[in-house]
Amino acid sequence: ATVAVLDTGIDPTHPDLVDQIQDSVSFVPDEDTTDVNGHGTHVASTIAGT
Repeated sequence: ATVAVLDTGIDPTHPDLVDQIQDSVSFVPDEDTTDVNGHGTHVASTIAGT
């Protein structure tokens, strides 16, 4: 299943998420998808972590 996580960003190098992230898009002008506080990475790991 394909799932979208709309949150603070994501750390695609996190060990639980390597090879789990298909794409990332920022909906905030002039911002990238880097997760600076860890919340988005936590949520994504709950959904798709290995």
